[in-house]
Formats: sequence, C-alpha cells, structure tokens
Amino acid sequence: MTDQTKTTLDWLPACFKVLKISRTHVSGFITNKADLSTVLECHKRETLTSFVAWSDDKRKKEQGPHRLVWQVEDLSENVPLAVTNRVIHCCQHGNPRNNCKNLELSTEHEHVYSGKRKRMYIQTTKKVGCTAKLFIRYIRRFDKFSVEKGALKKRKQIIMDTLKTALQKNEAESSEIIHISLPLETAHQHHKISAESGYTRNIHPLVKKKIQEYVSLGITSVPFLKKVLRQFVNTELSPSGCVTPKSHDQCYFPASHTIQNHVHLALVAGKYSGLDQLNLEIKLKKWKEDDPTAHFFFRKCSEAQIIDIKTSSQDGDCVSEDKPTMLNTFLFVHQSQEQQRLLKRYGDMVLLDATYRTTKYALPLFLVVVRTNVGYKPVAEFICENESIIAISEALSLIKKWNDAWNPKYFMTDYCEQEYQALQLVFPHAHKYLCAFHREQAWIRWTRESKNHLSDQDRSELLGLLRSVASAHDRETCEADISKLRDSVLYKTNTAVRNYVEKRWLVIKERWCRGFSPNGFNVSVNTNNGIEAMNNSLKSFYLKILGTKTVSSLVEMIITEFIPEQLLSYAKLNYTYSSEHKVYSADVPEFLWDRPRSFVQHCLKSIEAAAHYTSQNLQEQSKGVYKVQSEQSCDWYSVDLGDKDRFPSCECRSFKSSFLPCKHFFAIFQHTDSSWYSLCPDYINSPYVTLDSEVVSGQKHLLVKEVIDKSKTVHPVAKDSLDIQCLNMDVEANGVSTAQSGLREKLKILLDLSYLCTDLELLRNATAVIGELAGKMKCSVPKEDALPLLSKKDDVKPKLRVLPTQKRKKEC
Repeated sequence: MTDQTKTTLDWLPACFKVLKISRTHVSGFITNKADLSTVLECHKRETLTSFVAWSDDKRKKEQGPHRLVWQVEDLSENVPLAVTNRVIHCCQHGNPRNNCKNLELSTEHEHVYSGKRKRMYIQTTKKVGCTAKLFIRYIRRFDKFSVEKGALKKRKQIIMDTLKTALQKNEAESSEIIHISLPLETAHQHHKISAESGYTRNIHPLVKKKIQEYVSLGITSVPFLKKVLRQFVNTELSPSGCVTPKSHDQCYFPASHTIQNHVHLALVAGKYSGLDQLNLEIKLKKWKEDDPTAHFFFRKCSEAQIIDIKTSSQDGDCVSEDKPTMLNTFLFVHQSQEQQRLLKRYGDMVLLDATYRTTKYALPLFLVVVRTNVGYKPVAEFICENESIIAISEALSLIKKWNDAWNPKYFMTDYCEQEYQALQLVFPHAHKYLCAFHREQAWIRWTRESKNHLSDQDRSELLGLLRSVASAHDRETCEADISKLRDSVLYKTNTAVRNYVEKRWLVIKERWCRGFSPNGFNVSVNTNNGIEAMNNSLKSFYLKILGTKTVSSLVEMIITEFIPEQLLSYAKLNYTYSSEHKVYSADVPEFLWDRPRSFVQHCLKSIEAAAHYTSQNLQEQSKGVYKVQSEQSCDWYSVDLGDKDRFPSCECRSFKSSFLPCKHFFAIFQHTDSSWYSLCPDYINSPYVTLDSEVVSGQKHLLVKEVIDKSKTVHPVAKDSLDIQCLNMDVEANGVSTAQSGLREKLKILLDLSYLCTDLELLRNATAVIGELAGKMKCSVPKEDALPLLSKKDDVKPKLRVLPTQKRKKEC
C-alpha cells in the first residue's frame, strides 16, 4: 500500500478492517450493522456518489441451507464461512432498469402527430451505463471449527463434516461479520466524479425526515428550516470519526427550493382528502372522539338552493321583509366545555367581531369574546359563508342553544348592520352598543371626504360636538349636548352634516352615547380593542406558522392551539395572582388578597390617595351614604356604600368610568366605622374582582396539546410561469381595480341615499335590482370546493419606484 493510497483512504472509519485494495475497489469487513451504516455514510460523503439497490438474496438464502466454504472473496481466516445474504448496489448512473421507457424517451420521433400532446424532455435520463457496483455480504463464521494454517484438504473435510452434523443438531455457535467491497472513483465509467457531483444529489432520508418533523409542528419557513437543518447535519449527522459532509453537497445541505418542495410533500401527506371540506369533516370526527364534551356544528357548502323566509325581530325593531337565504351554505361553530363555563361566569357583556383573510376563501371568522377578570378571552367561534343576517343569526342561535342559562345583557359590535340585526333576532332584549373606536373612525372618515365640503375648522367643530355627546356620563347631559349640537351654525347651515348626524347617528344614540352605556363592571368596556388585539395575534403569530390557507388548517389551529392557549393563559394568571402561588406582602390589606392584579393595584393607589383626607372632608348623610369633598375643588361627591340589594356608587368621574372603588370609599373606611365589608356582597365577590376558584383550587386542568398539523397543503407556483402570470395580471389589474373602485363608490352613494329616500316602491325596486346583481356577481366569483376564493392581487409584488441617482459634484 503506497503513501498516496493511504492518504486517499483516510476517510475510512476505524471500524472497517481493510483486506484488499485494488485499482477499482477497496474491500474489508465489519462486525455489526451499525458499523455498516457508518462505512456506507462515509463512502457516500467522501466520493459524492449515490448507489441504488440492484439485487438482494435475502429471501433466496432463507429458503435453503447455506453453502459452507473456507474463503469468501478475499476473506480467508481458516474457519468455515457461510454467506447468509448478498446485496448489490449499482451506481445511479448505471444501466436503466426500465429499458423500454428510457429507450422510448431517447428515440422519440421529432414530430408526433397524435391526439394527446406529450411532454418533451430536454434531458431524458442520467443513466449512462456505469458498471460500478458496491457489494455487501453477510457472513456467518464458525470460530470453534477452525483449522491450523496450511491444513490439508482431508483435515478440512473432516472439520466441515463435523460442522454439518452440529448444524443439524443446532449445536453450532457462530458470529456474524459483514464483508464490503467499496468502489473507488476509478470504478465508475461514462460519467465524471467531481465537486459538481454534489449539486444534483437527492436529499438524505434523515434530512427529509427532519423536515417532516418540523412541518408536523407547523414550522414551514424555508429560511428557518435551512438553518436548523444545517445545525442538524453538523451535529447529529456528523459524529466524531465520521466524514463531515461538504458544504456544496445537496444531499445534506439542500437548496431552498428543494426544502420548499419537501415541505409541500409533507403537508400534502397529512391530508386525508384533496377536498378541504371533506378533510375538515374527517378531522371533526376525531376531535369529537377526543373531546366528547365540546360542541361542534359543521355544514358543508354545496350547490345552493335559494328559498325565501321571513325575518323579523320579536320586538319589532328589525325590518320585516323577504330575505333570501342559502340552505346549503358553509357554517362551522365550536365551543368547548371550558369556554361554556367562562361564558356562564362572564357572559353579561359579550363582544362580537369578524375578521377576514384568515384563509384563501372569502369566509369571515367570528370570535365571541368576553371580558374576564384577567383580560379578554374567546368563549365561542364560528365561520360562516358570508356576513349576512341569516348566517350570523344561525350561528348565534346554536351557541344560545348550547348555553341554556346564558342571558346576556349587553353586546358590543362595530357599525355593522348585519351583526346588529342578527343580534336583535337572537337576543332581542339585550342592549347593543357600538365600539367607540369604530365610531370615532367613521366620524373622521366622513368629515375628510371631499364631497362633504368641510373645512378644517368645520371638521374640528363637528368632531368636538359629537365627542361631547358621546362622552356625556348621564342622559340629561347627553340631551343637553345634543341640543347644543343642533343649535350650532354648522348644523343649521350644512344639509349634509344635518342629514348625516340625524339619520346616521342620533337615531341610534342609545348605542353609542356613554349616558346609555351599561352599568356595572362592564362600564369600562367601550371599544372592541380586546377582540381586535386577539385577531391581530391570531393573524400575526398563529396563522404565520401555517403552511396553507385552508379552512381545515385554520380550524385545526384554532381548536388545538389558539383556544387552548387562551384558556391556559386565563388559568395561569388566576393561579399566579393567588396566595397559593406566592405569599402576599404585609403592605397589601387582607381583603385584597386573591384578587386580580389590576384590581389590587387600582385599590392600592386609591388607598394611597385617600391618605390625604381628614374627617373634616366627610359628612354622613344617612346610614351608608356620605358626602366627600373633592381635593381639587369645593365640590362634594355623594358616596353610597350600598347594601345587599344595591351596588355602591360615587358621583366622581373615576368611579363612573371604571366602577371600581375610588379614593372616596377608602377615605370613608379610614375615618368612619364603615369598612370594606360594608359594601354590597355581590360587588366585592363579583367574578370581575375575584379569582376563579375552580382554576386556583386545581379543579380545572387546562393542557395545551402538541399540534401535529397534517392537513396543511401549499400550492407552490413554478418560477418559470411566475413572470408570465405577473405580466398578465399587470395588464388586467388596472381595468379590474378601476371597475371595482367605481362600483364601491356607487354603492356608497346608494347607502347614503337609503337613509334619505322614503319612496317605498322605489326602495323595493332597488332592492330587487341589487339582489339580482348580487346573485350574478356571486356566480362569477371564482370558487374552490364550492367556497368563494379571495383575490390573489395582493400576492403580486408592487412595482418599485426608480430611485434618483446622486448628482456628481462639479470639480472646481
């Protein structure tokens, strides 16, 4: 063995015992299958070659007795040997296995005129007839029947007969070795082996398996997978004594597009069906088996059958008219047992809002949310085909049916007529309020529209008057501010302002004026910001890890990740705020123990502020009723501690806006015989100011299950066709977007006119015409699995403006 040969074979692991080195092969043996994997892996990494199985004699060898010999190839150690299996691997560039198909590809006629157009292969096959082969032989050796070196043939025959007799009696002990003959570079023919050979190698099975593991966890980001795969190869796949893969070897360090393709394959492999709705139906069966206490309702979308039904509210607030509905529209509703419990505990005030673009379909996702003692939490969710009165009311009716004892007092929504009418149908006696944020947003947008001809001064004046009406704390003040608005010069001289304010807002003043807002702990809930933040979290975090935009993957993410984590957060905060988690400080009064952190902090600040009061600042009017002087003025506030039938109250702005104990209460506690326990028991034991005992005591165990999302699917677009698609979309985009914008502008005018027109016949005719147009447009919307798809215009990258080049300074 020359020094050069020793250098070229340094990659061989120590477990490989070399027997012979020739020009084309190196042969040797190992003692176990683990070493076999190590040797083959080192050979694969060093030579940048790949081999495929050619033949395997395992089944053939198992059928009959194995032949006993004294030598196998170059292995001869004076002990009887028996080859139990022989495996041959050939070079991937060897002879084609399917000769007919490859022959057809290589000899296809230049012009084929047939009915079906065939795909033209520019490069047909990588099979070039290489004869390199890798041999693996599994050998049994019988060391106890060895002979001395140079023994005669007769002596060997006697030992062999003795061994055969022992084998018949199953008394022959043996050990296994594996003989390997590894082809070197010179064994390959008709193709070149170089560093470039690593560019086209297939991905390693273990790397592929690692991609599948990450995809099953919902991780589909190619840049992230590329980093973790590199770390995986450099650590777990490269132990000491094994050849380190080369950085350009695509077998271990696949390119981004290769990773993307395997992510797609892993996602598709997790699908039960190519139809999204059928896939969701199959998953629902499993979820119902896993959690029999949860409520599910699912109706697949199919060819619609339109019927007419009467829709009217029980108290006559909703307009009675014939409305078309879809018998077979899409609807999914879900509520877990723990969500039911939270709805029962905090269900007096409910927030409802829809969010779009959660899937590739134009389906709104509605979250039903309540304000708990530690923030906003979802208590039900549903996906319907459209944001119509019938669709929303049907979902709400199901939730109401599942919760017999639920009798909500208040609902809060944005300015959506469909949501209001649906709530009016299902909950006619509940008060419906408008979100202050959306109300303010609507005012600002209207005042900025050029068609209303408002100057900056007019805008500021109108917004100020409207905000005064909205912030009035009682109905008398509210009516006074409304009179002030109507007496203003802007209101009297501007017809557009007068029509907008009267017909759009003042007719529903009970829904947005603070003077009509709910009393109690929910008085501070005046916006949908809690549910908006939840929607943003859903889109910016949970939906980011989804590889698909299907309904089934969205529902699975909500049921197995989003909702459990929201409920776990609720349980965790209730526990961490309890004395079972940590002992309360001696500076915190005992009556504030085991209460929500925000409530405790509010009360501590009020106690600190009450320290400045003296007994001269208080006057007792009657039992439980006091007058407390303001620190900043000569005003006196009336404070009522309440009783078992009456909640406490205070005239100060702090209490009216939060319904939490203000400093005036604690001033009374410090200088009178009244105490915290003089307050109404229902007030101090309210669910909003106490911890959830079922969570703190450990009766509820909320676990977030690991999510293995096998229903995701992506639809990668070929790079070659992307430019063509973008060009086609650029040509049509301007015309379509202009027409869409024009249509929305006309619809906005119709919406404004609908508040002014009083001709009943004209209104009915307009409704019929618009209904017919809506039906035609719905039929023209592209669909998949009978569900309307979202427009893909957002996927096209916007054209970038050419940046100006910097002018060269003139040299003096």
